[in-house]
Amino acid sequence: MRTSDKANCVSELRLECFCARQSLNSRFEILLANFLFLYFIYSMNIQNHNGISFQSNIHFVSFAEFDKQMFRNFFYCQGAMHPLNESMLKGKDIWTSSIRTCSAGGIVDNQGALGFHFFNSLENIQKVKDNLFSIIKKKNGKAKSALLIGGKRIDGIETSLKLFDTVLDKLHKFVQPSYFKVYKNMFAESDLGYDKRSDSWFINLSLPVSENSLESREDVLTLKKLKECFEKIKIAPQDKLYIAGKEVKRREVPEWFC
Repeated sequence: MRTSDKANCVSELRLECFCARQSLNSRFEILLANFLFLYFIYSMNIQNHNGISFQSNIHFVSFAEFDKQMFRNFFYCQGAMHPLNESMLKGKDIWTSSIRTCSAGGIVDNQGALGFHFFNSLENIQKVKDNLFSIIKKKNGKAKSALLIGGKRIDGIETSLKLFDTVLDKLHKFVQPSYFKVYKNMFAESDLGYDKRSDSWFINLSLPVSENSLESREDVLTLKKLKECFEKIKIAPQDKLYIAGKEVKRREVPEWFC
């Protein structure tokens, strides 16, 4: 074979090798792209199966709507002498009632919510300081969101506000919570429930129709009314707020949103 023919064969062989490498690189890139796409879809499905959305929902609803949720697992505040964890419950479907001077709420992870309803007392303030962090660490996974509601200003009694602030401080160690701090109406009260299926908190907040008729109550179902109910409201970035099914936007009350 002549030298020129050998050179041509080598050049053709090199070209074939280059084309083969290009083909392999293209196939690898396609396989990699497919793998990344499937991994993204898988991750989204895992999140959906866990029932946790990117944003939790906080719904202020009527008593009738709250009752429709049919929450099954009830927890209530125990007295000052009881262990703190007796006023707490972990579950996918939990609720508590008659939140007045107490501090109540919960912290959410992928398994559900750890609800709490603490009676306002000096003993519970100390127990929250000493034990709440470790109880949450033991009972909960990685926190997704948290909610706190309650507290009243009572002349000569400071435990209600101190308890609220102490619980709020502990929640901040896990996640930025949404909270509704200090009822302005002395006779206001709330029922609270959590449903993992929709990753939603439901709150029935009610006020007496008049001071002369404390048993006759009306639900708080407008933004105007809710503004009048608490001294301070904060909605965390991972949460959405609804009143009677309508989402409250940042532009409506920018001071509420973190």
